[in-house]
Amino acid sequence: MNALRVLGLSLLVAALSPSAVPAAPYASYFPLVPGAVWVRKADDGGEIRAVVTRQKFAGPVRCTVIETKTVRDGRARVTRVCYQATATQVRAIETEVAGRFIVVDPPRTVLLLPPHAGRTWSWTPKDAQVRATITEEWMREESVKVAAGTFKAWKVRSVTKRADVTVTLFTWYAPGVGIVKIEREEQRGQLQREGSSQLVSYKIP
Repeated sequence: MNALRVLGLSLLVAALSPSAVPAAPYASYFPLVPGAVWVRKADDGGEIRAVVTRQKFAGPVRCTVIETKTVRDGRARVTRVCYQATATQVRAIETEVAGRFIVVDPPRTVLLLPPHAGRTWSWTPKDAQVRATITEEWMREESVKVAAGTFKAWKVRSVTKRADVTVTLFTWYAPGVGIVKIEREEQRGQLQREGSSQLVSYKIP
């Protein structure tokens, strides 16, 4: 499976109860705590369950693995992405699907920190058979209500262009919690599809 598609499915996170979240460092917009579990529900009935499983080395880089299991119509799909988080960015280093490991080259910046309205970044894979580019932007901070609660979250717009396909994601990140909501729009020629998912539960050990 194409590394670009795997990465597009893999943004997952969360952390403490919103009523108990203190002022948090910027990296907490994408917290990576081993043993943490988050569940999102999609508008098509699908369930997305993410677990931070372990730390490992991907080449010389130490990163943290998030395993994501997506169940739709009785069919399950599992992906794993290894992330590196610092005070200035969160990067995807390696992906795994069906036992096949793909080194992300160059590593993809998922979030450029700290959040600031209008701040942008982009990524283009070196070895894609068809040229593709992901461009992202911090938009603004908003109050977002989902099944798991009400959060003050930063909205990020992500636009992926590949051949005749354009996918636009709007993702809301709450400090100390991570992703709380995703909206997706796909344009393929004259065809257009939309979808969304929201956080329904999460637990930090």
